Amino acid sequence: MKHIKPGRGPSAMGALGSVIAVVFGIFWTVSAASMGAPISFSIFGVLFVIVGIVQAVYNFKNESEQILLKLLV
Repeated sequence: MKHIKPGRGPSAMGALGSVIAVVFGIFWTVSAASMGAPISFSIFGVLFVIVGIVQAVYNFKNESEQILLKLLV
């Protein structure tokens, strides 16, 4: 059985923060590319988006598992 201590695991707020980070990363990447900034600025934005997506999936998955465990117990 999987056990997540209250207040310790990923939460819905973490998932929401990740989605906001992804939106910001997309905005950053598009802005940097349109302004003619060096390629490193655009790469930073892409990395920001990738990390945000991975974190959002992780948080959503753990939050949904936590809800299922509450329903089963």
